[in-house]
Amino acid sequence: MHSGGYDLKGLYSLEEYYARNLPAYYAAISVGPSHNYYFGRAETDITDWIEYFIGGMAEAFEKVMQQMQTAKELGATDHADLLRSLDPQKRLMLSLFKDTEVVALEQIGQCIGCQPDTTKQFCKQLVATGFLELETIIKPDKKQQNYKLTALYRKLLE
Repeated sequence: MHSGGYDLKGLYSLEEYYARNLPAYYAAISVGPSHNYYFGRAETDITDWIEYFIGGMAEAFEKVMQQMQTAKELGATDHADLLRSLDPQKRLMLSLFKDTEVVALEQIGQCIGCQPDTTKQFCKQLVATGFLELETIIKPDKKQQNYKLTALYRKLLE
């Protein structure tokens, strides 16, 4: 579903739906006995599971719609197009800036799983494209490169 574009972007987790009513979850995944795991399972009726799963999806999307309506009533701006324009690494990096305005190069490298030289080149590209701003701090013993989101992308965290 995710690869088909049906993604809740972390707004809701289906696991919450499953965890709230474990007996219904286990009843839905129970497809009946089979004398052989590989033989007979393909013909099993999974209607109960599909209905349960679709119910969870419906609940999830209803909650997302409620959150969107509440945000709209509070005057929030829709930044969906801007968020969709971000590749997975940039989306991952947004989480670094949730609690702090400035992030060190090393933190970015750890977040995206890159070595220092690769991270430096990556950040250089992000500065050139207007995603990040470079903020160099010169200490007596070394020069430290820190980054902050540009104003355009900072509003995604507001």
